Amino acid sequence: MARLYQRRQSRAISALPPLFDYYAYMFHFTGLLGGPTIYYTEYEDVMSKPAKRERYPAVLRTLLTGMMAFALFGATCQWHSLDDFLDPSIREKSLFSRLIVLYVFMLGMRCKYYGLWKLGESMCLLNGFGENEKTHEWSNMSNVDIMGFEFATNYSTTARTWNCRIQQWLQYCIYERSNFNQFLVFMVSAFWHGFYPGYYIGFSLASFMTHVGRLAYKKVWPRVEGTAYQSVFKMAMMMLCAYTNSWMLIAHMSYTVSRTMQIWRNFDFVHPVLLVVLCVLFTVMPTPKKKADCCVCCKQGNVKLTSAFYSTRHSILWRFSDFTSILWHVRKRHQWNQRDPENPLQPSNSLHRQRCRIFSVSFPEDPKPPPDAKAPQTGSVAGRVDL
Repeated sequence: MARLYQRRQSRAISALPPLFDYYAYMFHFTGLLGGPTIYYTEYEDVMSKPAKRERYPAVLRTLLTGMMAFALFGATCQWHSLDDFLDPSIREKSLFSRLIVLYVFMLGMRCKYYGLWKLGESMCLLNGFGENEKTHEWSNMSNVDIMGFEFATNYSTTARTWNCRIQQWLQYCIYERSNFNQFLVFMVSAFWHGFYPGYYIGFSLASFMTHVGRLAYKKVWPRVEGTAYQSVFKMAMMMLCAYTNSWMLIAHMSYTVSRTMQIWRNFDFVHPVLLVVLCVLFTVMPTPKKKADCCVCCKQGNVKLTSAFYSTRHSILWRFSDFTSILWHVRKRHQWNQRDPENPLQPSNSLHRQRCRIFSVSFPEDPKPPPDAKAPQTGSVAGRVDL
């Protein structure tokens, strides 16, 4: 909690600003075109320092990105319109074709917001806002991470990369002050957008997708992590997030309940039904047990057992490690008995040390040679015994 309060204090002001500075901050033109949100401490810091010339490449890059997004949005509007999805004749196509068309159309519709935010970001960068003091990159005024949003594998990342500056405000003022109530954050955001029912339907769907995603990472991810199914799981989560964005934006653009339900009916309610089925499945699925902490602490060649492994010392793994140690001693003794008396070279124990580290057990000392054994000659390889 101390870290949270420290983060809020970095945005706090110690005294009321003058009236002129306050109204200058409220109506500065860089924040009038759809954001991004600028805190007063950032505004005051930039106004008190000269602008840097290094910002111009970032300004040009951001401006070109915004213009390309607007071009894609215009092309999408020429291809389809929202009325096409309200027409029942669209059901004549296969469900797979309808879902592909929906995703591509909603991707073009999102380019409208990308273009608007990138254009506003370029205006802020041109006026000196947005420099990251640690990395010296002009990224603090970024309102959207396009690639991070489109290819996110969990919906929490999706929410953080969309309208990023507003997300920071919602996190500081709503999420952290409401005992981390994620649903309340979505409802406050819907209330800010307006009173159309489509906003509340869309944000409710996003909140439900966040819950399903958390269940998936809690119940399924431990089972597939590190296996061949890990990539399949992430691909499935990425598709769920992408289509949640599309169905959510459809509700926002439809405004009313009847229009939203009509479009969802034309797509057979496939995505909401899928989320409900997955939620029920993940809820009844047992939570996998956490793996025992088998890490070891190695100091000067000594391998010490952790307390977690002491609790499982009677397990099959422990019994197996004891058995392998016994076999190793028998083999070492046999090799020692078969040694060359003229060059008694002790066998290497690196393999056994590695085996003991895997099983988190202390490896025994090597059997000492008899007192009458001769030391091996330097550089000699004769008589070497390998395991």
